[in-house]
Amino acid sequence: NTTVIFRGSSSPSECLTIISNFLRLSYDTCYPKPCAIGSIYQPSVGSDIFYAVAVFAFVASDLKATDSSGRLDIDKLNKTAHIYCSKTIDDAASVYNVPPEFGSNTCMMALYITELLTFSYGFPVNTKRIYSFKDINGKSLNWPFGAVVYEAELLARDYPCPPFYQINAGTSQHQLRLTLLQLLTVSVLVSVLCSTKHV
Repeated sequence: NTTVIFRGSSSPSECLTIISNFLRLSYDTCYPKPCAIGSIYQPSVGSDIFYAVAVFAFVASDLKATDSSGRLDIDKLNKTAHIYCSKTIDDAASVYNVPPEFGSNTCMMALYITELLTFSYGFPVNTKRIYSFKDINGKSLNWPFGAVVYEAELLARDYPCPPFYQINAGTSQHQLRLTLLQLLTVSVLVSVLCSTKHV
């Protein structure tokens, strides 16, 4: 048995620099445009209401970045994340009531979420269109993502990933309007289906 000790810097700006590298847009390989992360297509967020679930909801709740209606305040989440991440795990746990074993994850995810929503997806920092929920009518919103990945892996064995132009054929006359939940689901499906090698 080997004991490994991780020593962090408690520097949110250093963490954000690393996170930003993973969320960088690849202008050269972005097709079709616009893209959000790398060369992954991302339609404009438009004016629809979006719902942030799973880890988005837990982090927003832990850092008290939602109002009584569940509306996410990205600016507050960003500012609180920088304060939270500047503390030691024990101090952060006592101030924000986050168990110490989740302290580092909460820091990283809070920084990641704010960067993803603003830099990658293009939401203004003062948007009022994102709501964050852990459940709806007492039903957890965590399990659907696991089910989607499982089903997508099963489908990937039977259906080769078509070229991108076939996926888009006939949609140029229709405006595609997706919620954040749908975007995440589509992203998972496309990633799994198109990254699986077919024999």
